[in-house]
Amino acid sequence: MKLKTIRKAVLSLFIVISIYLCHGASQLYAGDNRNVILVLDTSMSMIGFGGKDILEDVKGSIARYIDKLQDGDKVTFMTFDTEVRTYPAILVDDENDRDILKKYISMTEAKGKWTYTINMMKEVFKKAEELSSADKDRKLVIVIMTDALDDPPPGKRKESFDIKSVASDYAGKDWWIYLVSYSDLKKNEKVINELKKELEKVSSKSKIISAGERPEESFREVQKDELPDEGFPVSIIIAIVVVVGIIIFLVVKKGGGPVVTGRLEYWNTEILDPYIEKFDASRHMSNEIVIGKGVNCHLNLHDFAFPGSFSIIADKKSGGSMLKVPENIEFEFKNKEGGNILQDGDIFQVANYGFKYMAS
Repeated sequence: MKLKTIRKAVLSLFIVISIYLCHGASQLYAGDNRNVILVLDTSMSMIGFGGKDILEDVKGSIARYIDKLQDGDKVTFMTFDTEVRTYPAILVDDENDRDILKKYISMTEAKGKWTYTINMMKEVFKKAEELSSADKDRKLVIVIMTDALDDPPPGKRKESFDIKSVASDYAGKDWWIYLVSYSDLKKNEKVINELKKELEKVSSKSKIISAGERPEESFREVQKDELPDEGFPVSIIIAIVVVVGIIIFLVVKKGGGPVVTGRLEYWNTEILDPYIEKFDASRHMSNEIVIGKGVNCHLNLHDFAFPGSFSIIADKKSGGSMLKVPENIEFEFKNKEGGNILQDGDIFQVANYGFKYMAS
């Protein structure tokens, strides 16, 4: 069997195994993708109005939570004081998306005069209902971070903190609701117990968390609840794929004859101060690396001075590599005379390109 045929067969096997393993990982974790609503109190008391300045520590805890979000999670960030503000939802797909969320957080300032909590509850639950209706397969998580229970603006004080009326409108939801409190819960025990009872009517998964003197750990209990408790960790799945890949590489190398190994640095010698680029021949696992101008080349040089190509070939006799350059293409070694066997550190020029070969 030719090496090319072996490589195709083994590569196909590797792709099938990788898809199977990664599909297993996606089955374990796809159902865990979430709609996350992060709600931050931006009233003045969060920066020390009558208490400790905790806002920066809280921001830091949110940033660390964002780092742990899974790809595929969708996050809506909301702030509240006298009014509620909702930022554009972000579907987390890469680090850039996480950075956008962190920018939202970092730009947040606590300048609100009032903590209009009952209005925030209405708006947050309304948003949660909207997200749940749009995507019923996603787990919905609400994290509310505040240092007070309710301090509405003067014109709204006739509207008491009637959490019962809000809870009754959203009873029986399958939401994860966390209210992270930075105030002394013991001083407000009666109100807290009432709030807890009503939140549990909305969802049995409701929880009031006391951050106390350690706001930087606001999300510790949230993360503990949300960590998957069964199945293979994604890191193990990735490790298995890597190991399988190494085994397949060794099988190909052993069963299909010698392959070209090593790396090349290359540059256009016609340019006064050329940019030196790099090419890894080893990763192609081939007994011939084709270099030249054209899409069929392993290394495609768009400004190569000749329409043809040359090759680096695995040499069975020496176990190394050698150059195969057509007679119509200008070629010479810069560090030695004659020959075509490549050794570590060799510098050669083919037409208008210079190359430096490194064996490892």
